[in-house]
Amino acid sequence: LGAELDWRNYRTTRDERSGQVTIEFRYPAELQHDIAQYERATLPSIQTLLLPSQCERILLGPEMLTTEQADKLATALDFESSNDHSDEDTKRHARIAIASTLVAKAPDWLNLNPDVYQYVHEIIRSVVASIGESADSLLRPFSLEGSGRDLQFAAHAVMHQWMAAAENAKEWEPSVLRILTSRDGPAIETLMCIATANRSRLGSKWWRLLQLALLWSGLSILAPGFDDSTSIETRWVRWLRWLRARSVEHEDTSAESINPLAIARRVERLQRARWRRDYARSKGRFRRSPEERRSSGLDTYLLGHIFAWLTRDPSGGTPVPDAAYENQDRKLAQALWAFEAWRRYEDIDDDGEHGAPSHFGYDVLSVLARMVLSAPPKESTDLWRPVFSLGADAHYSIGHFISCWFVQASSDCDGAAFARHWRGMLMYALEESNWSTGRRWYYGERLLRQLLGFGLENAINRVPNFQTMIFQLRDLYEVWARGHLHRDEDNVAGFCGFLASDAGAPLRLDGLQWLVAALHYETRAAHWHRERTGNALTELLDLILSEDAKKVSESAKAREALVRLAADLVARQVPAALALQEQIQQMR
Repeated sequence: LGAELDWRNYRTTRDERSGQVTIEFRYPAELQHDIAQYERATLPSIQTLLLPSQCERILLGPEMLTTEQADKLATALDFESSNDHSDEDTKRHARIAIASTLVAKAPDWLNLNPDVYQYVHEIIRSVVASIGESADSLLRPFSLEGSGRDLQFAAHAVMHQWMAAAENAKEWEPSVLRILTSRDGPAIETLMCIATANRSRLGSKWWRLLQLALLWSGLSILAPGFDDSTSIETRWVRWLRWLRARSVEHEDTSAESINPLAIARRVERLQRARWRRDYARSKGRFRRSPEERRSSGLDTYLLGHIFAWLTRDPSGGTPVPDAAYENQDRKLAQALWAFEAWRRYEDIDDDGEHGAPSHFGYDVLSVLARMVLSAPPKESTDLWRPVFSLGADAHYSIGHFISCWFVQASSDCDGAAFARHWRGMLMYALEESNWSTGRRWYYGERLLRQLLGFGLENAINRVPNFQTMIFQLRDLYEVWARGHLHRDEDNVAGFCGFLASDAGAPLRLDGLQWLVAALHYETRAAHWHRERTGNALTELLDLILSEDAKKVSESAKAREALVRLAADLVARQVPAALALQEQIQQMR
């Protein structure tokens, strides 16, 4: 800093061709020498610190290590001879990352170097052995997640060894199950993503892994609490050991064996029996009635990592799902949503309103919305109807689904398929749903506005031939306008904003007449209480006068509607309304 503040360390240079003057800073020679000496001294520590991230890039890539690369990486295992002054934790993280990379990306090289082979396998086994067996060690804030991702690296090596050859399967299967039944979310996610990328190779083993992972998420819910007896702790540890002793070789396991809701219901029965015993033992003192309590069923934190390959956007780094398994993936997503709906929406809160879904529930809604566009017409309805049928009380879930549905729109999507699925959703919402009835009808009105694309015009604009698509949906917009536009002034403001956009341009002249009918519904004069309603109407009329004046002048009904709306604005003393009237008179 002292050198940078000294003007004598700056030099002015001029480019002979352009004449541009630049000011260049140079460190003094003595300081440059000190910097170089410091960098040479710290280079081994910096390399050790960066090794895990470099190994991660290698593990996530498709290429195997060459002999030269494996030699160089194995040399980095010897920290003592490299004059590395890093702390022991940093060295341990780097050692585990190197060992996992050599096992997964250089198996042939390892077979030719038995000493290194034995050393790196001992490292991997020690990491797996560090996974605890007691509820306290597994369910407290897990230390492995913040300790350099040791178990996540080990998962790569364990899965590679398990899948490498049939003779390795029995040896490494306990390690696979031990990682699967840990509390380290990234390690579980890594293990399941590798398994999913090789699901055709694993066959029934892949379904068995999913089944055991679901059982683990249920067992996590049954873990003893701080005030539970030691007998519950003993029983839970016995269940965990039983689960880890299961065999992955189970040919009868298939897609039909994956039923999250069934496992969740069994977990709830076990929990309710425990609550009843505690309630009877305490004679109800300081205890909530067991009949009023609800079980979570499955641990959604674990589910989020177990099914990350399904619920995460493929652009985020998870493997792209194989098209051959699209139907199975849709069934899985539907089963996961059935569990989330049971967990959140089977009962209601004291005030009658459903809460928001879990973080995992939001992920499932996102993947359901993504799947609709590629699903066959007969099956797409099964993806969105279970969400829409929950009603306006589940507005958080329905609103998120609708947002994800529009966000996926892009210039290369199938515009005809998008319009077909969208029409089906709109017809259900307008004709079959009960969104706009009941105590919270206003949530239903908001959901209808969202499904009609109000506020999501930019997403609609990305669909090929979007204006043609909107015009083809004119009948449904008219049904909504006739039945809902007069009910809520937010509908009026939202509709005006939609008509003012490029997406709503094909409906502008019709929209003027629908707005007049709504504002004079049952011979009632125009009315609104919020300032934004008048402003939205003013902006819409101003836009029509500037962009669609010729079309309005050619339509008697459109001219009449425009005049009546402008008169309503003047009567309400909305700013700029008089200017609009003058523009209309000049046009006439």
